[in-house]
Amino acid sequence: MVTRGRLDAELAREVLSDYDCANVIDLTVPTSLSRCSKRRVSLSIGSIRDSFATMCANVRRLNLVGHSIRTKEDLEPLRKLLFLYYLKLQTIDGQFANPVCGLPGYRKMVCEDVCEGRLLYLDGVKVGNGGTSMLQRALEKVKSDVSEYETERRMNEKGKISTGGFRSSQCGEAKHSMQCETAFEVRLEIQNEQTEKITRIFSRFDAMHAVANELHERIGKSLRV
Repeated sequence: MVTRGRLDAELAREVLSDYDCANVIDLTVPTSLSRCSKRRVSLSIGSIRDSFATMCANVRRLNLVGHSIRTKEDLEPLRKLLFLYYLKLQTIDGQFANPVCGLPGYRKMVCEDVCEGRLLYLDGVKVGNGGTSMLQRALEKVKSDVSEYETERRMNEKGKISTGGFRSSQCGEAKHSMQCETAFEVRLEIQNEQTEKITRIFSRFDAMHAVANELHERIGKSLRV
C-alpha cells in the first residue's frame, strides 16, 4: 500500500514521534512508515505544506530523497525555513530523484527562487556560500530601512520649518537628494572592517559545513544508505 500525501504538521509529528518538532534540526522523511496497526506502509510525499514550515521552523537539514515532489509550487513552503542550508531531493549520483529534479533549471530554481540563496548544499553538492549571502542581504536590508527612516524624518523636519510649501516637483528633487545623502551616510556607518570580519566568520562556517557534509556522505556510502 502506497500513501501519497503531503508533508504537513500532522505527518511531521508522526515521523518524529515524541520528538519536539519545534527543535528538530536534522530531518529525513522516510519512504515507509509504521502506522498504528503496526503495519508498514510506503510513503510518497507529493508536496510540502505551510504547517510543516511553521512547526519545524528550525530545520537545518532536510532529506526528501525517494519521494514524488513534481513542481516548484510543491516546494514553496521551504522559503519559510530560514535556517535551512542542506536540502536533498535525490542522491549525489542522481538516484531516487523526485520528479522536480528533472525540470530545466532545477538547481537554480531551488537554490535561488525557493530557498533565496540560503542553501549551502543541494543533493549533497556544495552550491554556494549561503551564510555569506544571508549576511549581505541582511546588511542591505538594514541600509534600506535606515535610509527610508532618515528620509522620512528629514522630510518631516523640513515640512515643519518651511514657511511655504514645495511644489510637487521640488519635493521629488529634495527627497531624491536626501536619499542619496542618507544612503552615503549609512554606508559610512557600517564599517568595512566589521563587514569583512563577519564575512570571514561565515566563510569559516561554510568550510566546517563542507567537512561535515563530506564525512556524512562517506558514512552513508559505507553503510550503503
